[in-house]
Amino acid sequence: MSDPCVYRNAERNLIVWLYVDDLALWGGKQKIERFESELSKRVKIRSYGQMSQLLSLKIVRESATCVSVSQATYTQQILRDFGMDQSKTVTSPLGSSSKDVGDPRNDEPFNEHVYRKLIGSLLYLSTNTRPDIAFAVSYLSQFCSEPSQKNWVEAKRVLRYVNGTVDFKLTYVRGGKPVEIFCDADWANNADRKSFSGFVTKLAGAAVT
Repeated sequence: MSDPCVYRNAERNLIVWLYVDDLALWGGKQKIERFESELSKRVKIRSYGQMSQLLSLKIVRESATCVSVSQATYTQQILRDFGMDQSKTVTSPLGSSSKDVGDPRNDEPFNEHVYRKLIGSLLYLSTNTRPDIAFAVSYLSQFCSEPSQKNWVEAKRVLRYVNGTVDFKLTYVRGGKPVEIFCDADWANNADRKSFSGFVTKLAGAAVT
């Protein structure tokens, strides 16, 4: 699947996002209307007005200065696909013993295709609207080759956590604050002596990377 294409015209103060046959436009009202008018002379288009849906993203304008982004429908679909929509919920995506699950030699192997499918679905979720599961998914993605039964149990734990937090969303509030970036590392302070690092970039009060 190809990545979306973004074009920015600084002089016209217009941003165009393109994915296959879907367009999203950001800019002044007159600039957007002019772009749509010129484009309609060349191809048949349909305008849906103010954005409320973009691929699997639900976009809600809470107020003039506040916008929220969520993926509740996509999340529920993942849970149904893997039979976890009625699962018991947990309060964290990884258990305290998760760092001990990674050696498949100590456990029975698990279906690699199924494991990869779940991790891929969770990666898409974590990189769009759920940074709270980003570390867990990143850690478990290391075992996409020859996953074990314990890896699968931990991956399903992420689903159990997600099942209890389906309605989580990112909320962006215009406040004039600068971009904030946080980073940290555990300096190999774990059983396998491999260092893990992480970062988050926040803009308008919520994560963007």
